[in-house]
Parts: sequence; structure tokens; C-alpha cells
Amino acid sequence: MTSCSTRVEYARPVARAPASAININTATVDDLERLPHIGRKTAEAIFEFRTANGPFRRVEHLMLIRGVSETRFAELQPVLRAD
Repeated sequence: MTSCSTRVEYARPVARAPASAININTATVDDLERLPHIGRKTAEAIFEFRTANGPFRRVEHLMLIRGVSETRFAELQPVLRAD
């Protein structure tokens, strides 16, 4: 049996959020409340979680917040970023 002697790795495309996306690590409660389907209580929960645990490393970590389901996150993801 022979095997491939060279391995080609291609760069993975990185999806970037638009510049107008809200940075969940610097957004205020008021900024978060402007997101679709995010009310005052959920915005405060996001802010408190970030204050207690430090900045989010990935936008997907927003699903750790009670009230942010996978379905809701899928709707929010295009307008979020975590820098």
C-alpha cells in the first residue's frame, strides 16, 4: 500500500461579522436590548454574566445565558461579534 507523501492544507474561510455588528463584550445593557428578541431582563443577564465571568471568547457562548436558545442565537448570530 502506498500513501500520499504530501499533505495540502487549505486555509479555512473565516466568517466575519459586519462592522456594524454589536460587540457582546463591550455592549451596554441598552445596546443589548436593541437586539432582536432580547428584552431588558435577558440583556441584564448577558451583562451580569460577562461581568462575573469575563469577556466572551466566542459569540456561541451567549447560549450559556438563560433565555438565549439555539433558535434565538441563530437569529442573532449575524449581528453579533466578540472581539
